[in-house]
Amino acid sequence: MLGIFRFLKRYGDFFLFLLLLSISLVLLAQNRARAGSVINRWTFNGMNLVTEKINLIGNYYYLNEQNRALQQENKKLYEQLYNRRPVLGIPKGFHFIPAEVVNKNYRSGFDFIIIDKGITDNIAPDDGVVSSQGVVGTVRALSNRFAKVITIYNPQFTLLVGLPQSEVTGFIQPDYRIFPLVRVTDVPFEAEVSPGDTLVTTGNSLIFAPGIPVGRVDSIRIDTQSRTKVLLLRPFTDFRRFRLAYVIHHNLRQALDSLNNEP
Repeated sequence: MLGIFRFLKRYGDFFLFLLLLSISLVLLAQNRARAGSVINRWTFNGMNLVTEKINLIGNYYYLNEQNRALQQENKKLYEQLYNRRPVLGIPKGFHFIPAEVVNKNYRSGFDFIIIDKGITDNIAPDDGVVSSQGVVGTVRALSNRFAKVITIYNPQFTLLVGLPQSEVTGFIQPDYRIFPLVRVTDVPFEAEVSPGDTLVTTGNSLIFAPGIPVGRVDSIRIDTQSRTKVLLLRPFTDFRRFRLAYVIHHNLRQALDSLNNEP
């Protein structure tokens, strides 16, 4: 026993060094494992973020291509609908030119937009413009590659609208004070129309093909002086979100307009 104590006294410092060294190595290994776990977690999260962004970019371009394909398909369906054999005097010859909205005027109630089609795309002043939801407006000014479209909210816009399969008609008269609604005036007092009814284009000119949805009646007022009804209409087109449009062009419209304007 005395020999053991002498041995420990002589080599105690050495054994203490080995003990502390072992503890240090264990702690170092644990720290490295923890650091490696953190690094691996950061790397994993980073790779997930990059993959997510790549997927978003890929999905954007894929959906953009899908939207263009659907736009072309809608164009074909529109033209098949309005160029079919005439029924009840529905005119033929309407062409639908796909376009994209490149600018919107938000400040004064979406009263005009800019589209990426112009003179070189066979677009003419006063051509009608629609979305997949309904009427948008009419072309007011043109350059070679772009067109300015006054919308259904513009004070200069006017359109004869009516109930489907009915003789009830009225004129759209935009009014900023009731935005996002528009006013429909000159509706006969005896006309049978109710809130929730849909109004469509009448096709009285070659600006808009007949039967295109315009909006839904929100409420009805009575003009006691003229003994007519005034409809407050909520347009179907969502001007905050829509991006794809169709310009309606008819090759014979300008010739017809010139005759209508003859004294």
